[in-house]
Amino acid sequence: MVAIFITFSIELLACIYFSIPIFIFMLIFFTSLLIVYIAVNIYSSYIKQKKENQLETFLIDLTGNLYTNQNITVAIRKSLEKTLPPLKNDLQIVLADCTKGLLIKDALKNMINRNRSNLIETILMGIIAASEKGADLIAFLNYQIEYLRDKKSLDNYIKILSTGPKYTSYFIMIIPLISISVVLLVNKNFINFYMEGIGLIVIIYSTVSYIIGFLLINKIINNLNKSVSSV
Repeated sequence: MVAIFITFSIELLACIYFSIPIFIFMLIFFTSLLIVYIAVNIYSSYIKQKKENQLETFLIDLTGNLYTNQNITVAIRKSLEKTLPPLKNDLQIVLADCTKGLLIKDALKNMINRNRSNLIETILMGIIAASEKGADLIAFLNYQIEYLRDKKSLDNYIKILSTGPKYTSYFIMIIPLISISVVLLVNKNFINFYMEGIGLIVIIYSTVSYIIGFLLINKIINNLNKSVSSV
């Protein structure tokens, strides 16, 4: 939101200074908004992937520490000594919540809510269930470590297949916006035809179709990745 506000302010001042028409300003802002959305999406995906990659090492350390101390909170605190950010940051919040009097299961559920990761949710919910049912937590974690290793191999294969279509969709969506922006800057009279009558209908239809197409492409790719990952 901060990035969007700063972008909007800079572009608005630039358009006022150069006397750029409001329609061109809106087009430029929408293009910038799309770029910001893509950048944030890429960054959040990178952080999520990094946390998921750290899970295996963390669970191995957690299992070793549980051999010496069966208290899950103490074991997590001990395991953090070898855990790196960004996963470490989330787990430190878990421990801080426990220090404030929150139960470990509630603290772990808060961590699940902070992350949009099905893998982190699966692992943490399993730990919560195993702790509540009095199951052998060490044996459970060993199974989870094996599961993570198998899933990592599958995810690497899925990533190879899905990365191309995903970024191709971004590239396809940006090209028309850049092309139209350049044409409008070069020939300001180009837009006059589209400001009334059939031209206005065409531009409204094109804009709505463009937004729907962008959302549908990303939805299809994301659903495909989730379907294959759940196999």
